[in-house]
Amino acid sequence: MTLAPRSNEPFTLHLGPVWERFEDIRVGAAEKLSKIRNGTIGILKLKQRQYRILCEDDFQRLLGSAADAEMLRREVQLIIQAAEVVNENNSDASRKMLQMIALQISEKVYLPSIDGSQSFDLEKHDIDREDDDSSLNMRLD
Repeated sequence: MTLAPRSNEPFTLHLGPVWERFEDIRVGAAEKLSKIRNGTIGILKLKQRQYRILCEDDFQRLLGSAADAEMLRREVQLIIQAAEVVNENNSDASRKMLQMIALQISEKVYLPSIDGSQSFDLEKHDIDREDDDSSLNMRLD
């Protein structure tokens, strides 16, 4: 697995092929799925559900963007908490702590992302959640 810096290019996804039934994709699946390239999302409709199909590179970019958003949320919370400490206790130590936190966060250049052309083995990575299927209940439409 290779880690590389994320691109600063805008990330846009466009609608690609739509299959109304599983049978529409089952026969000749490799050829039909090859129409889904970077930046394209395919849709498979099954009864009352829809499934989005995308390339590994796009998945990694989405996953990385979600991780970035969560990290940014945590960092903003940390700065707010440090600012509240300064507000309650306007001491040199509390101001220095806020300054250090802001400096550390501002020095982050980028987060690595996984090169989608290589396989990703979850077992090699520490996962901080229980082994359940609750993540499969997420709607992407």
